[in-house]
Amino acid sequence: MSGVEVSVWVNIGYGLMLAALLTRDILWLRVILMAGQLCLCVFAVQSGVLNAAVWNALFVIINAAQSALVWRERREVRLPDGLETLYQARFRLMRRSEFLRLWNLSTEQRLDNGQLIAADQANDRLYLIADGEVVIRVRGNEMARLGRGAFVAEMSFLTLEPTSADVEVDAPMTCRYWTRAQLDRLSQRHPKLWHKLQAAIGHDLVGKLRAVDMNATMMTHADAG
Repeated sequence: MSGVEVSVWVNIGYGLMLAALLTRDILWLRVILMAGQLCLCVFAVQSGVLNAAVWNALFVIINAAQSALVWRERREVRLPDGLETLYQARFRLMRRSEFLRLWNLSTEQRLDNGQLIAADQANDRLYLIADGEVVIRVRGNEMARLGRGAFVAEMSFLTLEPTSADVEVDAPMTCRYWTRAQLDRLSQRHPKLWHKLQAAIGHDLVGKLRAVDMNATMMTHADAG
């Protein structure tokens, strides 16, 4: 191999590795890194440096396997109709595969009537209404009704403070819940998914606050009238 050919393979290989390190997406990082290591592997074989060829071939194999795993996680997942509507309403920041991972972590709970959450209690669960609705009561007064796709008791869950209201059920309702231990593990193992869940919770809280402001404004106008 001529000196020019050696220079080409080496420069392409290291150039691709540099481009990989500047890439933010993990899948593209691994693919570009794999291409750069493949160039260095070809150079090492043609130069007779078998030790370097073996190491770069091993790096190529590892990155190819990891790229396949990332691609499999990202590929489009078809959700059942019931879950698709819930995903569109609340979890669109996530990929469907991420939403399905989160959903499969949760536990289903069904109630026909009664109390789901009592006020002034410690809460280590994050609830999501999957079907039906719940009634939010403060000192016996109905403050709101929350339906499908709404988070319940999220403030006490996030702040570690006691619950501020009773959450009751007066018709058949299905919810899903995650425990604090489950979501702590999720935040450690899948931090991006945890941040997306936090964003979904924040979006839900904003919607609730807007509804409260709107009701307060309507009551003020009614009193003024």
